[in-house]
Amino acid sequence: MGLRGILVANLFTLRTPEPRELLAKLEAGDLVASSACDVALHYVCSECKVLVFAWGALSKKLARWAESRIEYAYAAAASAGKKPLALGLTASGEPRHPLMLSYASTPVELR
Repeated sequence: MGLRGILVANLFTLRTPEPRELLAKLEAGDLVASSACDVALHYVCSECKVLVFAWGALSKKLARWAESRIEYAYAAAASAGKKPLALGLTASGEPRHPLMLSYASTPVELR
């Protein structure tokens, strides 16, 4: 593919390996997506040669909170003229998280 690097943006301002921590912050109203998150998503979508989404499986409770952020990410991709890819899909059709990928993963187009 001739790629030289990686840019990463997150759906939310909190980065944690514990989904329960993210859910607790969301339910308490302590965490919202900031304008910095939005700017980062737009920047990554516009600057990347290849755009890969990779948020992984979400619990039903977390998915409810993430839905609007996921739609925002797809809208940012569309506004940059990009068709996002995933390196595999979860059972529910979400893009796999990098920790859950095998070395044989190949890109698939998302919606």
